[in-house]
Amino acid sequence: MYKINKILFTIIISGMFYSCEKEVVLNFEEEEQSLAIFSLFSPNDVFNQNFDVEVSTTQSILDNSDFEFLENANVTITSELIGATEEPISEKLSFTKLNNKIVYRTDNTLPKDGYTYMLTVENDGYPTVRAWSHVPAITEIQDLELSEFKKTKQNQLPGNTRYFSNATFKINNKLNIQNHYHLLVWLRFPNGWRSVYIEDDLLQEQLGAKATIINAESSLVFFGAHFDDDNFEDQIQTLNFDIAFSLSESDFPNEIKFELRSVSQDYHNYFVEGYRSSKAGNNPFFVASDNISNNIENGYGVFAGYATNDVIVPFRK
Repeated sequence: MYKINKILFTIIISGMFYSCEKEVVLNFEEEEQSLAIFSLFSPNDVFNQNFDVEVSTTQSILDNSDFEFLENANVTITSELIGATEEPISEKLSFTKLNNKIVYRTDNTLPKDGYTYMLTVENDGYPTVRAWSHVPAITEIQDLELSEFKKTKQNQLPGNTRYFSNATFKINNKLNIQNHYHLLVWLRFPNGWRSVYIEDDLLQEQLGAKATIINAESSLVFFGAHFDDDNFEDQIQTLNFDIAFSLSESDFPNEIKFELRSVSQDYHNYFVEGYRSSKAGNNPFFVASDNISNNIENGYGVFAGYATNDVIVPFRK
Protein backbone atom coordinates (compact mmCIF):
# COMPACT_ATOMS: atom_id res chain seq x y z
CA MET A 1 0.00 0.00 0.00
CA TYR A 2 2.83 2.38 0.84
CA LYS A 3 4.48 1.76 -2.56
CA ILE A 4 1.15 2.37 -4.37
CA ASN A 5 0.57 5.64 -2.50
CA LYS A 6 4.14 6.78 -3.32
CA ILE A 7 3.59 6.10 -7.01
CA LEU A 8 0.24 7.93 -6.99
CA PHE A 9 1.84 10.89 -5.17
CA THR A 10 4.61 11.07 -7.79
CA ILE A 11 2.11 11.00 -10.65
CA ILE A 12 -0.04 13.74 -9.05
CA ILE A 13 2.95 16.00 -8.39
CA SER A 14 4.25 15.47 -11.94
CA GLY A 15 0.84 16.33 -13.33
CA MET A 16 0.72 19.51 -11.28
CA PHE A 17 4.08 20.70 -12.66
CA TYR A 18 3.10 19.75 -16.20
CA SER A 19 -0.18 21.61 -15.92
CA CYS A 20 1.74 24.71 -14.80
CA GLU A 21 3.85 24.77 -17.96
CA LYS A 22 2.85 27.46 -20.46
CA GLU A 23 4.05 28.23 -23.93
CA VAL A 24 5.60 31.69 -23.87
CA VAL A 25 5.73 33.56 -27.16
CA LEU A 26 8.31 36.34 -27.34
CA ASN A 27 7.11 39.10 -29.60
CA PHE A 28 9.98 41.02 -31.16
CA GLU A 29 9.04 44.16 -32.99
CA GLU A 30 10.38 43.48 -36.46
CA GLU A 31 11.73 46.50 -38.28
CA GLU A 32 11.68 46.72 -42.04
CA GLN A 33 14.93 45.49 -43.54
CA SER A 34 17.32 48.22 -44.60
CA LEU A 35 20.60 48.36 -46.46
CA ALA A 36 23.75 48.23 -44.34
CA ILE A 37 26.87 49.98 -45.66
CA PHE A 38 30.52 49.81 -44.67
CA SER A 39 33.04 52.03 -46.44
CA LEU A 40 36.18 53.77 -45.15
CA PHE A 41 38.29 55.65 -47.69
CA SER A 42 41.65 57.39 -47.73
CA PRO A 43 43.96 58.82 -50.41
CA ASN A 44 47.13 57.49 -48.76
CA ASP A 45 46.27 54.23 -47.07
CA VAL A 46 49.09 51.80 -47.85
CA PHE A 47 46.64 48.90 -48.12
CA ASN A 48 44.03 50.41 -50.43
CA GLN A 49 43.60 53.79 -52.12
CA ASN A 50 40.32 53.12 -53.94
CA PHE A 51 36.77 53.45 -52.70
CA ASP A 52 35.56 50.08 -51.40
CA VAL A 53 31.90 49.75 -50.46
CA GLU A 54 30.35 46.68 -48.83
CA VAL A 55 26.57 46.40 -49.20
CA SER A 56 24.49 44.02 -47.11
CA THR A 57 21.15 44.12 -45.26
CA THR A 58 20.13 44.35 -41.63
CA GLN A 59 19.01 41.06 -40.11
CA SER A 60 16.47 40.11 -37.48
CA ILE A 61 17.79 39.06 -34.09
CA LEU A 62 16.10 35.69 -34.74
CA ASP A 63 17.72 35.26 -38.15
CA ASN A 64 20.56 32.71 -37.93
CA SER A 65 21.31 32.63 -41.63
CA ASP A 66 24.74 33.49 -42.98
CA PHE A 67 25.63 37.12 -43.50
CA GLU A 68 24.85 37.96 -47.13
CA PHE A 69 26.41 40.63 -49.32
CA LEU A 70 24.39 42.05 -52.20
CA GLU A 71 25.77 41.92 -55.73
CA ASN A 72 22.91 43.53 -57.66
CA ALA A 73 23.02 47.01 -56.14
CA ASN A 74 23.60 50.25 -58.04
CA VAL A 75 26.42 52.03 -56.18
CA THR A 76 27.58 55.52 -57.16
CA ILE A 77 30.29 57.81 -55.75
CA THR A 78 29.98 61.54 -56.46
CA SER A 79 32.97 63.78 -55.73
CA GLU A 80 33.04 67.55 -55.31
CA LEU A 81 35.91 69.89 -54.41
CA ILE A 82 34.94 71.80 -51.27
CA GLY A 83 34.13 75.41 -52.17
CA ALA A 84 34.50 74.84 -55.93
CA THR A 85 31.96 75.82 -58.56
CA GLU A 86 32.57 73.10 -61.16
CA GLU A 87 30.12 70.24 -61.63
CA PRO A 88 30.55 67.20 -59.35
CA ILE A 89 31.98 64.03 -60.92
CA SER A 90 30.15 60.69 -60.54
CA GLU A 91 31.24 57.12 -61.09
CA LYS A 92 29.19 53.93 -60.93
CA LEU A 93 31.07 51.20 -59.07
CA SER A 94 31.51 47.63 -60.28
CA PHE A 95 31.65 44.74 -57.83
CA THR A 96 34.24 42.05 -57.27
CA LYS A 97 34.49 39.06 -54.93
CA LEU A 98 37.17 39.59 -52.29
CA ASN A 99 37.79 37.25 -49.34
CA ASN A 100 34.25 35.83 -49.39
CA LYS A 101 32.80 39.32 -49.66
CA ILE A 102 31.13 41.27 -52.43
CA VAL A 103 32.98 44.59 -52.67
CA TYR A 104 32.03 47.51 -54.92
CA ARG A 105 35.15 49.39 -56.05
CA THR A 106 35.92 52.52 -58.07
CA ASP A 107 38.11 52.33 -61.17
CA ASN A 108 38.78 56.02 -61.78
CA THR A 109 37.64 58.01 -58.73
CA LEU A 110 40.20 58.06 -55.92
CA PRO A 111 39.85 59.89 -52.58
CA LYS A 112 41.64 63.25 -52.38
CA ASP A 113 42.29 65.86 -49.71
CA GLY A 114 39.88 68.77 -49.83
CA TYR A 115 37.04 66.83 -51.45
CA THR A 116 33.66 65.86 -50.13
CA TYR A 117 31.96 62.66 -51.36
CA MET A 118 28.40 61.41 -51.65
CA LEU A 119 27.52 57.72 -51.74
CA THR A 120 24.24 56.55 -53.31
CA VAL A 121 23.10 52.91 -53.15
CA GLU A 122 19.97 51.58 -54.85
CA ASN A 123 18.66 48.04 -54.66
CA ASP A 124 15.21 46.66 -55.53
CA GLY A 125 13.02 46.23 -52.48
CA TYR A 126 14.94 48.67 -50.26
CA PRO A 127 14.84 52.44 -49.78
CA THR A 128 17.63 54.30 -51.58
CA VAL A 129 20.42 55.19 -49.14
CA ARG A 130 22.79 58.15 -49.24
CA ALA A 131 25.75 59.29 -47.19
CA TRP A 132 28.25 62.15 -47.21
CA SER A 133 31.78 62.47 -45.86
CA HIS A 134 35.13 64.11 -46.64
CA VAL A 135 38.88 63.51 -46.44
CA PRO A 136 40.48 65.58 -43.64
CA ALA A 137 43.85 67.25 -44.10
CA ILE A 138 46.86 65.12 -43.16
CA THR A 139 48.39 65.64 -39.70
CA GLU A 140 52.05 64.61 -39.67
CA ILE A 141 53.99 62.76 -37.00
CA GLN A 142 56.94 64.96 -36.05
CA ASP A 143 60.26 64.14 -34.35
CA LEU A 144 59.59 60.46 -33.72
CA GLU A 145 62.07 58.92 -31.29
CA LEU A 146 62.09 55.26 -30.38
CA SER A 147 64.24 54.08 -27.50
CA GLU A 148 66.24 50.85 -27.65
CA PHE A 149 64.10 47.78 -27.30
CA LYS A 150 64.45 46.01 -23.96
CA LYS A 151 63.77 42.40 -23.17
CA THR A 152 61.77 41.48 -20.10
CA LYS A 153 60.40 38.30 -18.54
CA GLN A 154 57.26 40.09 -17.39
CA ASN A 155 54.19 38.47 -19.01
CA GLN A 156 56.51 36.35 -21.11
CA LEU A 157 54.87 33.41 -22.84
CA PRO A 158 56.63 30.02 -23.23
CA GLY A 159 58.87 30.14 -26.29
CA ASN A 160 58.44 33.91 -26.65
CA THR A 161 60.50 36.94 -25.70
CA ARG A 162 58.75 40.07 -24.41
CA TYR A 163 59.94 43.42 -25.80
CA PHE A 164 59.31 46.94 -24.54
CA SER A 165 60.22 50.33 -25.95
CA ASN A 166 59.34 53.97 -25.33
CA ALA A 167 58.10 56.17 -28.16
CA THR A 168 57.79 59.96 -28.29
CA PHE A 169 56.55 62.21 -31.09
CA LYS A 170 54.69 65.46 -31.67
CA ILE A 171 51.45 66.39 -33.41
CA ASN A 172 50.68 69.86 -34.69
CA ASN A 173 47.28 71.06 -33.50
CA LYS A 174 45.66 73.07 -36.29
CA LEU A 175 44.07 75.97 -34.42
CA ASN A 176 40.31 76.57 -34.75
CA ILE A 177 39.79 73.20 -36.44
CA GLN A 178 38.20 70.23 -34.70
CA ASN A 179 40.52 67.33 -35.47
CA HIS A 180 40.02 63.68 -34.60
CA TYR A 181 42.78 61.07 -34.64
CA HIS A 182 43.30 57.32 -34.63
CA LEU A 183 46.78 56.10 -33.66
CA LEU A 184 47.95 52.60 -34.56
CA VAL A 185 51.31 50.83 -34.23
CA TRP A 186 52.35 47.92 -36.49
CA LEU A 187 55.21 45.44 -36.88
CA ARG A 188 56.10 44.29 -40.37
CA PHE A 189 56.81 40.59 -40.88
CA PRO A 190 57.56 38.77 -44.16
CA ASN A 191 53.88 37.77 -44.34
CA GLY A 192 52.49 41.24 -43.57
CA TRP A 193 51.76 43.74 -40.82
CA ARG A 194 50.67 42.87 -37.29
CA SER A 195 49.28 45.24 -34.69
CA VAL A 196 51.22 46.14 -31.54
CA TYR A 197 50.01 46.59 -27.97
CA ILE A 198 49.97 50.21 -26.74
CA GLU A 199 50.65 50.67 -23.02
CA ASP A 200 47.27 52.23 -22.35
CA ASP A 201 47.69 53.66 -18.83
CA LEU A 202 50.35 56.19 -19.88
CA LEU A 203 48.54 57.08 -23.09
CA GLN A 204 45.20 57.48 -21.29
CA GLU A 205 46.82 59.79 -18.77
CA GLN A 206 48.15 62.05 -21.53
CA LEU A 207 45.05 62.07 -23.74
CA GLY A 208 42.45 62.30 -20.98
CA ALA A 209 39.31 60.42 -20.07
CA LYS A 210 37.58 61.21 -23.39
CA ALA A 211 40.16 59.24 -25.37
CA THR A 212 39.35 55.60 -26.11
CA ILE A 213 42.39 53.30 -25.91
CA ILE A 214 41.76 49.86 -27.39
CA ASN A 215 44.43 47.21 -27.69
CA ALA A 216 44.34 44.57 -30.40
CA GLU A 217 44.05 41.81 -27.81
CA SER A 218 40.55 43.04 -26.92
CA SER A 219 39.32 43.95 -30.40
CA LEU A 220 40.89 43.64 -33.82
CA VAL A 221 38.06 45.74 -35.21
CA PHE A 222 38.49 48.90 -33.16
CA PHE A 223 42.09 48.72 -31.92
CA GLY A 224 44.18 51.87 -31.54
CA ALA A 225 43.92 55.14 -29.65
CA HIS A 226 40.92 57.29 -30.67
CA PHE A 227 41.17 60.91 -29.52
CA ASP A 228 40.68 64.55 -30.58
CA ASP A 229 42.42 67.86 -30.13
CA ASP A 230 40.25 68.91 -27.16
CA ASN A 231 43.03 67.37 -25.07
CA PHE A 232 45.74 69.58 -26.54
CA GLU A 233 47.08 72.15 -24.07
CA ASP A 234 49.36 73.80 -26.63
CA GLN A 235 49.62 74.02 -30.38
CA ILE A 236 52.02 71.06 -30.31
CA GLN A 237 50.93 67.89 -28.52
CA THR A 238 53.78 65.61 -27.38
CA LEU A 239 52.95 61.92 -26.92
CA ASN A 240 55.16 59.72 -24.75
CA PHE A 241 54.12 56.12 -24.24
CA ASP A 242 55.34 52.53 -24.11
CA ILE A 243 54.72 49.82 -26.67
CA ALA A 244 55.01 46.11 -25.95
CA PHE A 245 54.91 42.87 -27.88
CA SER A 246 56.07 39.26 -27.75
CA LEU A 247 58.11 37.53 -30.42
CA SER A 248 58.91 33.89 -30.91
CA GLU A 249 62.36 32.87 -32.10
CA SER A 250 60.93 32.21 -35.56
CA ASP A 251 59.57 35.75 -35.94
CA PHE A 252 61.74 38.23 -37.82
CA PRO A 253 60.03 41.63 -38.11
CA ASN A 254 62.15 44.18 -39.90
CA GLU A 255 60.16 47.39 -39.49
CA ILE A 256 57.87 49.13 -37.03
CA LYS A 257 55.26 51.62 -38.24
CA PHE A 258 53.49 54.42 -36.42
CA GLU A 259 50.29 55.32 -38.25
CA LEU A 260 48.36 58.49 -37.41
CA ARG A 261 44.96 58.75 -39.06
CA SER A 262 43.28 62.15 -39.24
CA VAL A 263 39.66 61.08 -39.35
CA SER A 264 36.30 62.63 -40.08
CA GLN A 265 33.70 63.10 -37.35
CA ASP A 266 31.72 60.18 -38.83
CA TYR A 267 34.73 57.88 -38.58
CA HIS A 268 35.46 58.93 -35.00
CA ASN A 269 31.87 58.52 -33.80
CA TYR A 270 31.35 55.19 -35.50
CA PHE A 271 34.40 53.51 -34.01
CA VAL A 272 34.28 54.99 -30.51
CA GLU A 273 30.54 54.60 -30.02
CA GLY A 274 30.51 51.28 -31.87
CA TYR A 275 33.21 49.92 -29.56
CA ARG A 276 31.28 50.95 -26.47
CA SER A 277 27.91 49.78 -27.80
CA SER A 278 29.28 46.37 -28.79
CA LYS A 279 30.35 45.64 -25.20
CA ALA A 280 34.03 46.47 -25.67
CA GLY A 281 34.23 44.90 -29.10
CA ASN A 282 32.89 41.48 -28.12
CA ASN A 283 29.80 41.82 -30.28
CA PRO A 284 30.75 42.83 -33.83
CA PHE A 285 27.14 43.30 -34.99
CA PHE A 286 26.15 46.85 -34.14
CA VAL A 287 25.21 48.46 -37.45
CA ALA A 288 21.51 48.63 -36.53
CA SER A 289 22.02 50.00 -33.02
CA ASP A 290 20.29 53.25 -32.09
CA ASN A 291 23.08 54.00 -29.63
CA ILE A 292 25.75 54.86 -32.18
CA SER A 293 26.09 57.56 -34.79
CA ASN A 294 24.91 56.51 -38.21
CA ASN A 295 25.58 58.67 -41.26
CA ILE A 296 23.70 56.44 -43.71
CA GLU A 297 20.43 58.10 -44.71
CA ASN A 298 17.60 55.48 -44.85
CA GLY A 299 20.04 52.73 -43.79
CA TYR A 300 22.75 51.79 -41.33
CA GLY A 301 26.54 51.69 -41.20
CA VAL A 302 29.33 54.10 -42.00
CA PHE A 303 30.71 55.99 -44.98
CA ALA A 304 33.70 57.95 -43.72
CA GLY A 305 36.94 59.46 -44.95
CA TYR A 306 40.35 59.74 -43.32
CA ALA A 307 43.94 60.69 -44.16
CA THR A 308 46.94 58.81 -42.83
CA ASN A 309 50.56 59.69 -42.10
CA ASP A 310 53.00 56.81 -41.58
CA VAL A 311 56.47 56.87 -40.10
CA ILE A 312 58.38 53.60 -40.55
CA VAL A 313 61.64 52.85 -38.73
CA PRO A 314 63.85 49.72 -38.76
CA PHE A 315 63.32 47.14 -36.04
CA ARG A 316 66.28 45.23 -34.70
CA LYS A 317 66.19 42.67 -31.94
